[in-house]
Amino acid sequence: MDDRERLTALFSDLGPILTPDAIIEDEDADGVVAGWTVMLSEGVAVQAVALRESRVLAFSTVIAPPPDEERGEILFQLLHVGYRWREMGGVRVAMTPDGEAVLRYEYPYDAMDVQKLTEIIQRLAANRSGLADVFDSVGAARGAPAPEGAPGAMGVIPI
Repeated sequence: MDDRERLTALFSDLGPILTPDAIIEDEDADGVVAGWTVMLSEGVAVQAVALRESRVLAFSTVIAPPPDEERGEILFQLLHVGYRWREMGGVRVAMTPDGEAVLRYEYPYDAMDVQKLTEIIQRLAANRSGLADVFDSVGAARGAPAPEGAPGAMGVIPI
């Protein structure tokens, strides 16, 4: 079984364990499966792309586009969380050119099993929700500390 077949089988096995709304195979320009999008409840999507050169699955999930009026404070929070990537078990934050905040994580696919895949997706989704709460709290309480347990308040769930 080659890497792509093995990873496809892992994502197939994920369905009964995680019970997502959908698992979508993402194809490259040649029509070959190059990644997967796991659709969870409330529209949360976690994407995984197989990076063959480095032999990792690169996971990402969009947190939210920050409101324009709060962009500076939210960028500050993202930089704070990004600085702590080691404490977060390798989870990184980024902002796309379109202004969407994104969580990213990479894991070697040679060491991947369905339990680890489930754990990564669940924790990314939980961290995404926590950071979305931070975004909401910035607008609601400018200058106030982030809510208890939110990533900006050192409550990030390491992977």
